[in-house]
Amino acid sequence: MKLRLSPTLSYLIGLWKHCRTREGIGIVGNEAMRTAFLSKVIEAGLTPADKVVVEDNATYFHHTAYRAFFEEVLKEETERFCHANDFSAAFLAGLYDANGGTEKGKLYLGRWDQHDEMVLLRLNFMAAKAGGRLWVGPADVFLKFTKEWRQVDRPSVRVERTDRRGERGRGLDKEEGSKYPE
Repeated sequence: MKLRLSPTLSYLIGLWKHCRTREGIGIVGNEAMRTAFLSKVIEAGLTPADKVVVEDNATYFHHTAYRAFFEEVLKEETERFCHANDFSAAFLAGLYDANGGTEKGKLYLGRWDQHDEMVLLRLNFMAAKAGGRLWVGPADVFLKFTKEWRQVDRPSVRVERTDRRGERGRGLDKEEGSKYPE
């Protein structure tokens, strides 16, 4: 069986990357995340529904070929997701659904590594590290890019629009030690 990457698998890999279970292929997280994971697994036809294990905080299934494939894709993450297409949009949507959020109108990833940061930079997003988070901007562009793939509801992000000179409203407060994004 030859496995090929698809946007649906890209979403699952993004969701799985930082929230994976110790057993099989699965995620640990809230109910909305687990439901999104399960629906995409069934949609992609990775396993029959009766083979999926649902526990208190985890949802997973066993398939060694898909696990090896997911790990292989993550080893090549910066090369595979460097173009603005459905594969990259789905992967970033999975990352955001798994551990993203908003604070004061700014979008962030709570868990990340240098490969995630490199993918964002290659896709022309701003990425700044502050307070243990990776702040991504502009938030409205990121949300528009990933709109078709996001499955977990997040509060809407209110971003001030730029004026004609390209100046934005205030960024994070100065005492927080970050100037992202200004």
